[in-house]
Amino acid sequence: MAFSFGFEDDEADDAKTSPAGPSVLKAGKVQAHQAPVKEHTLEELIAKLPDHLSYSTVRIESPTGRVLFLPKRDLYDVRVQLLQEGPTNDDVIDQIGTSDLRSGVYEGGFKTWECSLDLASLLLDRGPRKDIDELIRCDQIIELGAGTALPSLVLFQHALLNSIPLTFTLADFNDTVLRLVTLPNLILTWAATTNQPGFTTPKLDKNSTGDFDLTPEVIQHFLTDLKSNDIILRFLSGPWSPSLANLIPSSGVDMGTVILAAETIYSPESTEAFTELICGLLKRVKMSKAMIAAKRMYFGVGGSVDGLKAACRERGAVAYEIENHGVPGMEGGHVRRYATEPPKSGSNNTILYGLLGAGALGGGYYYLNSSNSTTAQHGAKNESGALGMPASKNEEKNIPAKAVAVTGVAPVKAFTGGDQGFISLLLESVENVSHNTKKFRFKLNDEDSTSGLPVASALLTKFKGPDMEKPVIRPYTPVSDEDEKGYLDFVVKVYPNGPMSEHLHAMKAGERLDFKGPIPKYPWTANKHDHIALIAGGTGITPMYQVARAIFKNPEDKTKVTLVFGNVSEEDILLKKEWEDLEREFPQRFRAFYVLDNPPEGWTQGKGFITKDLLKTTLPGPKDGNIKLFVCGPPGLYKAIAGPKKSPGEQGELSGILSELGYTQEQVYKF
Repeated sequence: MAFSFGFEDDEADDAKTSPAGPSVLKAGKVQAHQAPVKEHTLEELIAKLPDHLSYSTVRIESPTGRVLFLPKRDLYDVRVQLLQEGPTNDDVIDQIGTSDLRSGVYEGGFKTWECSLDLASLLLDRGPRKDIDELIRCDQIIELGAGTALPSLVLFQHALLNSIPLTFTLADFNDTVLRLVTLPNLILTWAATTNQPGFTTPKLDKNSTGDFDLTPEVIQHFLTDLKSNDIILRFLSGPWSPSLANLIPSSGVDMGTVILAAETIYSPESTEAFTELICGLLKRVKMSKAMIAAKRMYFGVGGSVDGLKAACRERGAVAYEIENHGVPGMEGGHVRRYATEPPKSGSNNTILYGLLGAGALGGGYYYLNSSNSTTAQHGAKNESGALGMPASKNEEKNIPAKAVAVTGVAPVKAFTGGDQGFISLLLESVENVSHNTKKFRFKLNDEDSTSGLPVASALLTKFKGPDMEKPVIRPYTPVSDEDEKGYLDFVVKVYPNGPMSEHLHAMKAGERLDFKGPIPKYPWTANKHDHIALIAGGTGITPMYQVARAIFKNPEDKTKVTLVFGNVSEEDILLKKEWEDLEREFPQRFRAFYVLDNPPEGWTQGKGFITKDLLKTTLPGPKDGNIKLFVCGPPGLYKAIAGPKKSPGEQGELSGILSELGYTQEQVYKF
């Protein structure tokens, strides 16, 4: 049964997609699982290299128009090497000369597939660290079904040019593919990227072809450069299986993994094995992401992205689709990219932002969650009655943006500031959140009114005990939405000798407390910054949640948000469910990192204090453009992270870790 993968014609100068399609010959599951899994050392593969490599170039153009020419070993050069090695390679030569894929025997690694080119083009505008997505830090790139490894070559070149330490793990079913095309392409890319004395580097343009001599001096230069840049190359062969997963190391603490793959879901059998492998790999580390390029349907053999979605859903993974539509330079194509995120597992919060989020590309997307239901972008059925698809333009017109847009009358604001003075509110209910934290709901005097608080702002609370000479006044930030009618919610932790928190925790439903406000803090408007970071400790989380909630409830606001939240124990993490909900709904734009003084057994995130290394790893860099860092927490956190505030209304000088990392006074705000 034949179907078209659309592989590049390696013998053509213009590198156009071949009109011919390969056929897939199934060898059966038994034969596939009997294939051995093996790791091949770099030295082992280098020892089998020829004296020279003949190459041509592949043109990669990104959606924004950036062009990169990559050298790629010619297939005829591979044939020549195999013929010189002897008749034992006859089967491999037959594989090169045919378009057949033999499942469990040969998986097409000698060819350059269309979706591999497509994935490489999208990666070209993004480096292997923050440029892939501003919220990711990774120390390992894994390409499954690597073959000619074009996506990895794009990132390999970026790592060389920017001296970025990375481990590249390249896996292909066939070890011959690794030694004959994968490693040679890496060496050619290195030679074309670096200027080395003593040998001529490949000159690349659309018509470039040539021979590159692999002298002992060249190989030594290659190995030396890898070591000096702290780049590690690892090679694995064999089928997708637990044995293969066991050979892939986990990323370092607070670092992440990016998995790349193209044309790997062409049949139901390959989809199941592939999804099982990537879900297992993604669950290992806190930050992890897989990006898969594939056609929507592989006719004749049964593979499809619907099959991928189902396989992810069965394993509790989150998958969202990034369409070509609206992506500059990519309209009209039939290739679809799938970013797959790991399932939740206990306290290991492993969902990470999209490698290529829909917000960055402007395309439609949807999520698959662990409840096996597909959530629509607007949370409701679309015109066709199907869940999981973005609302149509007609539907968007019918979605109310705010209450004022529906009623035509703005709701009354309970707090107007100025000379309004304190307002007495009734405590309607009290809910225990943890051993030392409670949630308080106060009823507004007008049930149709809203708080009227701008973001970000707080309210003053006041009470005077019978034996007190002066009243106690403390600011608190509500956790309820500013547009909610009729009530205010506060989450308050009790502190020893904290007169207001102790008073609140002693209050009963039906009692009253005085409030005044709003007390303006940092005025937020949509897209004021491209990326913000929230660094909080304890109840310092409430103003952070106010800002984050305002961002993510506004469909026009595309700001990315990173949270670093320190607490004593896991049960002290306030609003944890709300943060997890945001991560599930906006995985490509929001990420939370938790640090505990007393972590439970099996805790996989930060331990102890919020450290300089952690912030350097997780925050947007001081030179990353339009960023803002917010800090709120106990005095010790202020002092260590950004220096103390001079007064409630004065920021004070920036010092501490953020100053040491190179951030400026203008980039940091202390609540």
